[in-house]
Amino acid sequence: MRVLPTGQRTLPNAAHPTLDNRLFSAKEAVYKTHCPMAKHVFGFHALAVDLSKGCARFTDHLDAAAIPPESRMDLLIRQAAGGGLILSLSATPAHSSST
Repeated sequence: MRVLPTGQRTLPNAAHPTLDNRLFSAKEAVYKTHCPMAKHVFGFHALAVDLSKGCARFTDHLDAAAIPPESRMDLLIRQAAGGGLILSLSATPAHSSST
């Protein structure tokens, strides 16, 4: 954890998140939402993230091969980034049931 100097509320502009950082954060949020529900581990290339649409979809990559088709639902993503910080949230659709 990085501690900011007294009186400084954000990191310098040079520390603003890159697109790669934002995509990684979004994929981590999706992974942590999906894995406990579907009980399947998948690799980084198993997901395609579209931050502008706020969703993640499973790809046909081999990293997703172990995930049954019924567990490959699109997942919602919301993200806020700035001041050197990224907050990524993911949720399953309301009609999904966890097991």
